[in-house]
Amino acid sequence: MVITAGTEHNTPMMEPIYPRCKNNVPLDEFLKETFWKGACVIVAHQYLISKGQAGYVDSSGNRTDMEKEKLESIGEGVISYYLSK
Repeated sequence: MVITAGTEHNTPMMEPIYPRCKNNVPLDEFLKETFWKGACVIVAHQYLISKGQAGYVDSSGNRTDMEKEKLESIGEGVISYYLSK
């Protein structure tokens, strides 16, 4: 299962965007890691699709046999590459 989180920022106030839990409780390390891995899977999927390959799902929407951990690794590499530029 891939789990992600996000924020909605549609106010004119210039505030940092940090995902928080209910009652403004910060995310714990487990949730941060879970959401990071989910983001990495999404990045890997988009990267692979841009290269004409199947990602998390194929062109028909069926789950591929690529392991989630492999997608996490690819996504982390892509993020690291672009952040280092």
